[in-house]
Amino acid sequence: EFMSVADNSSRSNACLDLPVDFYWYGGGNGTGQAHITLAVEALMGAIKAPANRRWNPYLDQINRAHFKKRLQRAAKGKLYPPEELKSLRGGVALFEIRWRDIDVREVNSSGIDSYAQVEVRLIHAQPFDQLGLCILGLHAHEKVIVEGDPAATKAAQDAEIGIAESLLNSGYSTCWGVERRTQHD
Repeated sequence: EFMSVADNSSRSNACLDLPVDFYWYGGGNGTGQAHITLAVEALMGAIKAPANRRWNPYLDQINRAHFKKRLQRAAKGKLYPPEELKSLRGGVALFEIRWRDIDVREVNSSGIDSYAQVEVRLIHAQPFDQLGLCILGLHAHEKVIVEGDPAATKAAQDAEIGIAESLLNSGYSTCWGVERRTQHD
């Protein structure tokens, strides 16, 4: 039986209305909050990567708060698909937590400042056998949208999903560089 990507979103631990353990790839034995902080840093790194971006403490603080709040809600199972959460490639292995309205300040080639909104994604898995009821953050990225070229946009997204799949597969032997917590077994 075929199941759409939207239907599969409800299989994510981030929307089951149950608390789960949040892990960030390579995060060691820290608390859930420590792992969320690592994920926020990865998300900030993704939106700060373009050379034409400019930052101020206010915008930095606002974006960190947006990321942290949604990840904390995910760890409580309180996200709403498809706006905040989506299954990837129709499977049950990978999901993305979504932000559609992250403000950034950019300088164009003429040196003119402007504000823009970007879409940001955190791709995660939920390896129950190894980590119990969990969200394992694998990869954070800004969604590349190629105006007028949906195929190029999809290719860019597929490349990001490929990075997450690679981390998921290569990390099994080391439990993705995290230590299992037991408060939600």
